[in-house]
Amino acid sequence: MAKKKKKFRHNKKKAPPSKWSSLPFSKGDIPWIFGILTFTLLIFIPLRQAEFVYWDDDRNITENDLVMQPLSAKSTKDIFSTPVIGNYNPLSNWSFALEKKLFVDGAKYKNDSGRLKRFSSVVHLDNILLHLANIILLWLLLRAIGFSLVTTGIATLLFALHPMHVESVAWATERKDVLYSFFFLGSALTYTLHKYHKRPKWWWYLSLVLFFIGLFAKIQMVSLPLTLLVIDYYIGKLRDLREMQVVLSKWLYFLLAFLFGVLGIYFLSSQGSLETNTTFNAFQRLFIGTYSLTVYLIKSIYPYELSALYPYPASLTLWHYLSVLPFIGFIVLLWYSYKKEHRILFFGLSWFLVNILFLLQFFGAGQGYIADRFSYISYIGLFVIIGYFASVLLRRKEQWRWPLLGGMVLWLVFLIWTTHRQIPVWQNTESLFTKTIALYPKTMTPYRNRGNYYRDNGITQKALEDYSKGLALRPEAEMYNSRAKLFFSKNQIEKAISDYKNAIKLDPKNGEYLINLGATYAKAQQFYKALDAINRGLKLSPGNQNAYLNRSIIYLMRGEYNKQIEDLKAYLKNSPNSPDIWYEMGRAYMNIRQFPKALEAFNKALQYNKKGEYYHERAKVHASLGQLDRAKHDAKNAQNLGIAIHPQLKALLNQ
Repeated sequence: MAKKKKKFRHNKKKAPPSKWSSLPFSKGDIPWIFGILTFTLLIFIPLRQAEFVYWDDDRNITENDLVMQPLSAKSTKDIFSTPVIGNYNPLSNWSFALEKKLFVDGAKYKNDSGRLKRFSSVVHLDNILLHLANIILLWLLLRAIGFSLVTTGIATLLFALHPMHVESVAWATERKDVLYSFFFLGSALTYTLHKYHKRPKWWWYLSLVLFFIGLFAKIQMVSLPLTLLVIDYYIGKLRDLREMQVVLSKWLYFLLAFLFGVLGIYFLSSQGSLETNTTFNAFQRLFIGTYSLTVYLIKSIYPYELSALYPYPASLTLWHYLSVLPFIGFIVLLWYSYKKEHRILFFGLSWFLVNILFLLQFFGAGQGYIADRFSYISYIGLFVIIGYFASVLLRRKEQWRWPLLGGMVLWLVFLIWTTHRQIPVWQNTESLFTKTIALYPKTMTPYRNRGNYYRDNGITQKALEDYSKGLALRPEAEMYNSRAKLFFSKNQIEKAISDYKNAIKLDPKNGEYLINLGATYAKAQQFYKALDAINRGLKLSPGNQNAYLNRSIIYLMRGEYNKQIEDLKAYLKNSPNSPDIWYEMGRAYMNIRQFPKALEAFNKALQYNKKGEYYHERAKVHASLGQLDRAKHDAKNAQNLGIAIHPQLKALLNQ
């Protein structure tokens, strides 16, 4: 009689027992964890030398006054009440400000470049450390859920070193990814330990607190309640989808997720970041979503053509329409695994789906419709499936053990090698967008960003080439604005004015372009035109600080000191800790001989920075007020800092 073929399925009898061990891991886990952490650190440590890149690092960090001003109770309040470029992730921005305060402020640097290099090094190192912390939390979570040592080991190794995860660690702006994941995994772990390892009630409260904090790091945290239901299903408390009590017990998680989800959508829409790409109608966007899902599935196995930007296609291709087939296949497999109680398969597919579903771009949000960083948490489900089936096949099929083991090792080597090669891509803006241009040579944005990098580093010819190539692909207001800044810096005033006018034609509602045009007119000594452009720009962008600064300079040059002071005050409302502006305020008060107010302004400037010229001007004020000893003291400080002393102050020093 022929043997009945054994069905390959998860053995329900091996479900976790009701009484679990006190710890979700054993001593045998330690070498695995230590080995993965060590290898990951060796692979990622070159990122410590990486620079901030012209890919939102400027707007989120280096040009973000919320981060760059000294950290205080007031600045913390400002950070947690202000969205940045349409996103509300204040905890990430606050962490940048904290790093700057602890490791950057107070140290001496030769120039601003050295200061930024130090800041970037700290940020990237902390991103690596957060990634390592997430590796530990993931290991503990998978073991707490009940996965074997081998399954957990393979899944965690893939999480640690998969090429699709480089972006989340290497990109400074994506601190929000590794940061929210820390709270995501921590919350899931403490929830699991409380509910299934009989830990005290306060572990559940800790889970809720971690979830709440994580919501301030990134909006993707809202997928945690659904992920907890996936964990419940695997362990056995939600085997039947009709068991609503398990769902209702998480009402507080769902309520917080809903509130922050609405808040996130509001900020995205208010900043124009949630605008649907009008190239595609609602029906076509369905295929954008199915194509994105298919790409993520393929790249989990074969991470091809990694890029910082995956631009929308000019039109949908045959592959976009065919992608509905693997999408349907995915849904059918998910339903089949549920009906047949293939718990491991349903767990992995569900984890992936609930964490990627909101990111599939069925509605447009951003310049690209795929992003490597979206895989950071979602891929955990797929990695668990890979780890589980690899461990089963290696254990049960002796004749295939060595070929499978060899194939698995080769695949892991390929992934690690790809990760190793991807890390240098993120070293600076040039390397990042040179690769993007190689993959997408007809996309305008990489040329603009690389051009800005060349411009700010004095590589003028290359900057002009990139701007010209980008504008040849598609005339864009921001590109004209960027090239105009280059012409302005090279004192090519007529060319700068022409480009600013082109930018205004393409985007007449952007006040920044009018304000920049005004500054250019001012440089050409055309003050009437300058004031007209800046005033019109301020009507469109009343919060633009550069407008007040530029206009204050015009008023200074025209000798209208009271108007200059009013503009400097307007600037200081949003940036009260700017020493250079306080210095200019002090000089303005000196010009109208209001010496007590000038003294207050110079005191403020010196409170934030001990510059020689600040001491020098304050010495003049003290002398004007008859405070000769203080004037002498300040003049001496200025001289010690290399400032050439005014003859009258020098005479005072010689007394």
